[in-house]
Amino acid sequence: DTVGLWDPWSVELVLRELRDEVGNAIELGFHAHNDLGLATANALAALRAGADCVDVTVSGLGERAGNAALEEVVMASSLASGIDLGIITQRLAPLCDLVANASGRAIPAGKPIVGANMNRHESGIHVHGMLQDPQTYQPFDPAQVGRGPWELVLGKHSGSAALRHSLSQQGLDLNPQETPHILAKLRKLAEQRGGPITVQDVKLMCG
Repeated sequence: DTVGLWDPWSVELVLRELRDEVGNAIELGFHAHNDLGLATANALAALRAGADCVDVTVSGLGERAGNAALEEVVMASSLASGIDLGIITQRLAPLCDLVANASGRAIPAGKPIVGANMNRHESGIHVHGMLQDPQTYQPFDPAQVGRGPWELVLGKHSGSAALRHSLSQQGLDLNPQETPHILAKLRKLAEQRGGPITVQDVKLMCG
């Protein structure tokens, strides 16, 4: 699919027809481009339909919008399709970092699997859930791909659980009666800055 116009249904249909026609006498491979944002999905469909291999690139780097991303195909195959491709997944993030540095093309924060935002949680309800059980809002343990533990981000979407936890990590207990007031100040500061704030900022608010 050199121009990236196929969808997963078309890929699966064609690959199944080919497999039925040639049996196991010929190895079938699939090459996807990401012009419609479907390269990973198409690669997975090809594997499901009986392809012996699919072309991938690290972080999906390639012509135009790129190709199917190695890290996405590997993790999606394992977690969504139950297919173990025999890849040491703990090396995926370090590999993507290496390629990003060598190519000069930084990994977008929102990149699936290895982007920094994969392990960051700010929303009040998300953080509350993560503190109870990380599997609540984390599709996989970041260590599985060679990343560090999840991060709690303090910002305008933070809730009281995030605030109390962040301060408790610093050995500080927040008076429940003060929580709404400090939380309002936290959110206001984050709004003014246009981004997250630090625990030190919060400590000053409690000062």
